[in-house]
Amino acid sequence: MCATCTGNAMKFNRVFISMLIKSSISEYFLCLCWQELFMFANAHRKIEISFKLRMMDHRLNLAISHMRNQHANPCLLENIAHHVGLSRSGFFKLFQDQLGTSPLAYWNAIRIEEALKLLSTQPDTMTVLSMDLGFSSPGNFSRFFRSHMGISPTRYRRLQHAA
Repeated sequence: MCATCTGNAMKFNRVFISMLIKSSISEYFLCLCWQELFMFANAHRKIEISFKLRMMDHRLNLAISHMRNQHANPCLLENIAHHVGLSRSGFFKLFQDQLGTSPLAYWNAIRIEEALKLLSTQPDTMTVLSMDLGFSSPGNFSRFFRSHMGISPTRYRRLQHAA
C-alpha cells in the first residue's frame, strides 16, 4: 500500500475502533467497512505497484518476488539484501527511495494480505493458520493481526462468515 493509503487506512481504523467503543456501531459494520477500504486500497496498490514494478530497480523486483514467495518462511532482511546483491543499508535505502516504505513494513503487508485471504477461505484452526503464515505460535499471530487490523483474527473470521 502506498504511504497515503496506509495512513488513511490507519486513520480509518482508529476512527471506527473509537466509534465502536463509544457507540453502538456493530462489529459487523466495522468489519464490512474495513474490508471495503482494504479492497479499495489493495486495488489502488496493485495499480500503483504494477506501474512501479516496470520502473523499479531489478534488485528490488527480485527482493519483492522473494518476499512474496517466502511469506511463510520469515528470514532476516539482511539475507534478502545479500540474495539481491546489496548491503543491508543499501537495501533499506533502495526500498525507501523507490517504494516509500521499509522492507519490514512491506513484508508485514504481504503477511496481512495472506492472513486475510486464509482467514476468509480456509477452515483451518488458528494454530494451523499461524504456522502456515510463519508464526511460531497462535498468540504471536493474533498479536500481529490485531496490531495491524484492530480486531482479532478469530473475530475477523467470525464476522466474515456471518456476512
